[in-house]
Amino acid sequence: MLQQLLDRCRREVVAYSWSILGICLICLAANRAFVTASIYSKRPENKDTSTGSDLIQSNVLISGASLRWGKWWSTIQYVLRAPQSIQTAYDKADGKPFAIPAIDEYQVYVSSEEHIQEVNNAPQEYLSSHAVMADRLKMKYTFYGFELGSKLDPNDKVPRRVLKTLLRTSIPRLRPKIQRKIEQGFDRTLSKATALDGGDNEDYLKAALRYGNDVILSMELCRYLPSFMVPYVCPAIMSFSASMDRIAGYVRKVVVERLRQQDESKPLPESSTTPGLRSVERIVQQVIALTFASAHQMPLVLSFAIRNLCLHPEYIEPLTQEVNDTLSQPPESRYKHMPLLESFMRESSRINPLDGLTIHRKVMQPFTFSSGTHVPVGNIICVPQEALMRDSKYYENPLTFDGFRFVVPEDRESDEPQLKYTDIAAGFPFWGTFNKACPGRWYASEMLKQTLAHLLMNYEFRLSENNKKMTLQYTTMVIPTYGVKIQLRKLV
Repeated sequence: MLQQLLDRCRREVVAYSWSILGICLICLAANRAFVTASIYSKRPENKDTSTGSDLIQSNVLISGASLRWGKWWSTIQYVLRAPQSIQTAYDKADGKPFAIPAIDEYQVYVSSEEHIQEVNNAPQEYLSSHAVMADRLKMKYTFYGFELGSKLDPNDKVPRRVLKTLLRTSIPRLRPKIQRKIEQGFDRTLSKATALDGGDNEDYLKAALRYGNDVILSMELCRYLPSFMVPYVCPAIMSFSASMDRIAGYVRKVVVERLRQQDESKPLPESSTTPGLRSVERIVQQVIALTFASAHQMPLVLSFAIRNLCLHPEYIEPLTQEVNDTLSQPPESRYKHMPLLESFMRESSRINPLDGLTIHRKVMQPFTFSSGTHVPVGNIICVPQEALMRDSKYYENPLTFDGFRFVVPEDRESDEPQLKYTDIAAGFPFWGTFNKACPGRWYASEMLKQTLAHLLMNYEFRLSENNKKMTLQYTTMVIPTYGVKIQLRKLV
């Protein structure tokens, strides 16, 4: 009798589980059908700018098959091989705007300087960078509640001032601390040691490294889910390792103590000028957001730079000599005149830009370019940076790695290189646009230069022979493959 009851319960549980699974699959299928239908309703078109009427023949290239189900297949191609699709469409468009069906919208790519400037000048109410970041990163759930463009700081003045002004001017003072951390990082990695001194919090370091992976997993998985599921699934993923909460716990203690010290000395606030901006939770949120930006992208850029040194060892000797020369300079002058290393880093990022697109904006109100290209609400406008930086219009032999491509004869006589890693150019949108570029690029450049200088001066290195695939791509991202081994030997 008991066995029969158990068997019946087991059958009921199995049947219930299959029912739940079936409902979930139906919901996902219905969601994808809705998304696919919405893509067609957002199709970019061309308008006659003099009359505002639609042109019968649109010259906006829509990449992919011509049939409706072919377009649906194009969205799958986007996931599997977006960089190749972007490059193919870029070549066909010949400088004109083109569109590619992404996961739930069209991505409309512009590459002319005129169109890029129009995107740059458009107000957030029309083309929003905040909405793109919120949609892509699920910031409300992955950045501890932090949201760009909130009522507290609608123009993001605090992070921009902190990164562009305060951090940039503090780099010379921070350089010795950065150097110590670089040396400790190498020692920890090579010796498999744990905490190196009392100033290192091993759990915080582990949480910071894990946090970036949690954000990537959450944002990518939630792109395929119906919007009503995101508030449940995304926090569940982030809570699995609790890395974000652990970071928040450590940061909160430091913030509380520093605010107490400031209250006692009564200094003038440097950036956070209102009570809301100076609240503990708001500062913790901003630190966590900056943690992701610094702990995710910089290591990837550094990884590509090291791999390019291994693939092109002919650059190691002249770069090492330049580093040796600059380290003999007074502390305040170090790392300023390094035209060879600046050029090598710039070329490494040109060949390996991490993502096929940049300067992305979400269309909040129907937007029409001066050329007549009309983009409906809900689509994304962006710049195909990888294709742009491999265009013979801007570079000679663009597919060839030339580490000293950006070195000019005038560099020998000047105190600083004529063209630095942080400089913006029409053919190098790696940092964004001219007046809306990444505010933390000087800090990133300094970190990369110091790390590469330490590597060149202290180690002999090469790629392991058993490495096969060097890059991994997913949607528009092209990042270093995990597990690529580099052999290092400390110089005597």
